Amino acid sequence: MIRLTAFLLPTEFCDSHNYQIATWVQMIVRGKKDPIEQARLVKEWVQLHIKYRSDFRNIKASETLSKEFGQCANRANLQIALLRASGVSAGYAVVAIKKELFLPTSPPEFYEEIAQPTTHVYCVVYDIKFERWRHFDLLPHPALNNALHRMGKAELRSHNSEGESRYKSEHLASEIFIHSNIDHLLKAPPRWLNKGYIKKANKYLENLEKKVDPTPKTFSKSCPK
Repeated sequence: MIRLTAFLLPTEFCDSHNYQIATWVQMIVRGKKDPIEQARLVKEWVQLHIKYRSDFRNIKASETLSKEFGQCANRANLQIALLRASGVSAGYAVVAIKKELFLPTSPPEFYEEIAQPTTHVYCVVYDIKFERWRHFDLLPHPALNNALHRMGKAELRSHNSEGESRYKSEHLASEIFIHSNIDHLLKAPPRWLNKGYIKKANKYLENLEKKVDPTPKTFSKSCPK
């Protein structure tokens, strides 16, 4: 059986021991004990409350919780921190995906800088009962997902009734590698990424959402500051 201790521990950026992380996950899982059910609830909460936006990768999970936005690695890192704080063995799935997946959500000059293929990070949870990893890749939050759906770009992942999701095999450019700690990757952002790029990329995403639904959504629950 796989050694799971490392998949429960905090790291420099996965600060699952943070008070706000530990407090919020108890409200999110609502007393559920099954780890797969907890994984589904955490995934749904992060999708709803943490917007998909560009950001630097070397951001702690607690900072993403406070900011209420982040890119795939930031959001997955928060997912994993929440689950570890609840005692669920959670890890990072790292996989190369085709650059074209980012075309609908990137300004042209931003898209040109993305590597081909590019790295994607998402959350996996170990199912002790069946002795296998379960995949909980995040969708964008509803406003952006609706915009992508209108563009015919929303059905990129496969799903099941327990909340699992992942990119379909045709979008992958490598096998999936699972890690307990990716701090070394988070410390090494693309050299071209800077505050100017991030600001422009996020403005692009905001405008994309407004074209579909010009009325801002007010979430029922804010993240703690």
